[in-house]
Amino acid sequence: MKHKLRMRPDQVLEAIDGSVRHARNLFDDVEWACEDGTRSDFDFLCRCFDAAIKAGATTVNLADTVGYTLPTEFSELVRTLRERVDGMEKVVFSVHCHDDLGLATSNSIAAIGSGARQVECTINGIGERAGNAALEEIVMAIRTRSDHMRVSTRVRTEELSKVSRAVSQATGFNVPPNKAVIGANAFAHESGIHQHGIIVHKQTYEIMTPQSIGVAGSRLVMGKHSGRHALRKRLEELGFTGLAETSIDEVFRKFKALADTRKGVTDAEIVDLVKRRSNRTFTRLTFESLSLETLSDGKCSAHITVLRDGKPFDSSAEGPTWWSATHLAIVELFPDMPELSTVRLENTSYGPEPEFLAVVGLGIDDQTPSATDTD
Repeated sequence: MKHKLRMRPDQVLEAIDGSVRHARNLFDDVEWACEDGTRSDFDFLCRCFDAAIKAGATTVNLADTVGYTLPTEFSELVRTLRERVDGMEKVVFSVHCHDDLGLATSNSIAAIGSGARQVECTINGIGERAGNAALEEIVMAIRTRSDHMRVSTRVRTEELSKVSRAVSQATGFNVPPNKAVIGANAFAHESGIHQHGIIVHKQTYEIMTPQSIGVAGSRLVMGKHSGRHALRKRLEELGFTGLAETSIDEVFRKFKALADTRKGVTDAEIVDLVKRRSNRTFTRLTFESLSLETLSDGKCSAHITVLRDGKPFDSSAEGPTWWSATHLAIVELFPDMPELSTVRLENTSYGPEPEFLAVVGLGIDDQTPSATDTD
């Protein structure tokens, strides 16, 4: 009031009355909001809310514009305003929280617990300075802790991941991997202890399902902290379902040695470890076409047309990654190949229309032909 608006308290009250009455003459639904309400004199704040409601506001908003307040303070402020101001039961109480101290979501949840029924928030928490309260965090907190919150929203949470990506692409602001709810690592597990728990029972380390926000499933991050259980599951996802325990032991030793040298181990590298556990023969299939697509549920789809002995064969499959989808498409196409285990794509021409060959491991002891991987 003093430094920006250069207004006295009586002028502020007059402005609230005049602006809200003018808006109400034009619209049936009018929201009034007080900037920086959490640092205002409380008695004067009550007079402002009272003036707005008497002038016809149907929604009144308390803004923590600079993210200053603490959840306990904010909860008490909302509760006391609702008790002290006449007519508060006839309007919607709204809050608007910023994240300067990392408390925007906590303050919003605290306000809901004290009777707020509208929360102003943003996808991915974007906004001025450190941002606003994140919609996805508030919505999933309400849904996950419905036993405590006892409120609900009409948000279709299964669309959250898709909308988050769209906002990120439109704004150019990348979502941090460790962002709550919609970060890339929100449903990713690397610790061997955590991975084993997830494999045995999802709820061991997941309080909400990936599908509830539109993600296909959990992701086991294969790295130096991963254990044997996680490697076995990833091998099964990649199509290696018949490996002997001795083979898994060998692959696991090589996997741990490789993982110690880098941040993570890719599916292609795991496949290569399996391939190299013994000498094998390979059948070459010429890829006439290879179409990869990411589906709406997060899964990957592969449609292939390959030539074998000059004859075309078509197949499609879905999997958690493009690699596994392509692998499964070939497995489905040629079930006659014994112990089909490895698919390696080789780019044999770097022209405008490169020829891709699938090198398919058959699990038969023999000499592996030399080739340059371009996975």
